[in-house]
Amino acid sequence: MHPLEFVDVNCAIGPYYNPPPEYDPSAQALLARMDELGIAEACPVALMGRDYSPWEGNLWLQKNLPASPRLHPVWAVAPHYSGEFPAPAELLERMAAAGVRMVRLFLSGVLSFLDRLDLPVLRELFDALAAHRVPLLLDCYDPLLLHAQELEPLLSSWPQMPVILLLPKVVQNERWFHYLWERYDNLYLELSGYQVLGGIENICRRFGPERLLYGSRYPYFTPLQSMLQLIYSDIDEASKKAVAGGTARKLLREVRL
Repeated sequence: MHPLEFVDVNCAIGPYYNPPPEYDPSAQALLARMDELGIAEACPVALMGRDYSPWEGNLWLQKNLPASPRLHPVWAVAPHYSGEFPAPAELLERMAAAGVRMVRLFLSGVLSFLDRLDLPVLRELFDALAAHRVPLLLDCYDPLLLHAQELEPLLSSWPQMPVILLLPKVVQNERWFHYLWERYDNLYLELSGYQVLGGIENICRRFGPERLLYGSRYPYFTPLQSMLQLIYSDIDEASKKAVAGGTARKLLREVRL
């Protein structure tokens, strides 16, 4: 295991409509990759939850993810009004029974359930998640669809719900995050799409290392990419440990289900 004790908050397993070459959808393949690179823990979601049905993806994950202290299942979430997904109260009960302490909302994917952050439709779900401090992985396929005007109402209305942005590429659009980080403690950014020169150092200096979380975007990317990005960053060892896994473990411990 690597001394930084990495926790991968952005990884996925299971059937996929357009898999990478030689893709193995199993949890065992993820564990083997973790062992190869020394990753301590991971928070996998089912790709079916994005490309087919959020609830069917959760059921697949529940059936196919082995019980392990190294694996923290992540369920895809969606509004319940169409009858395709459980209402928030039932969802929380089933999450508690399945040991799920983190959820993921897919936006604007190829076949995603929702194409934008529609807060009125998501209000009941977010009320329930915030009441139990469940972290929300906000996965937006197109980073240009999310701006401060969408995120500020989310962060201000549900301050007890940690919001972790998963964006495919963060470059100059990182600048407006600073406005939100100055005002809201519940906004986090995952590393795999972060491509700002000196950005890790700048964020840690201005806002603290707890704003960043390690993630790999497995199986599309190698987990080694963002591992090396953090390992060779010019921040102190305590900050590296926080980004690598310390903050993720803290967020998981704080969930009340």
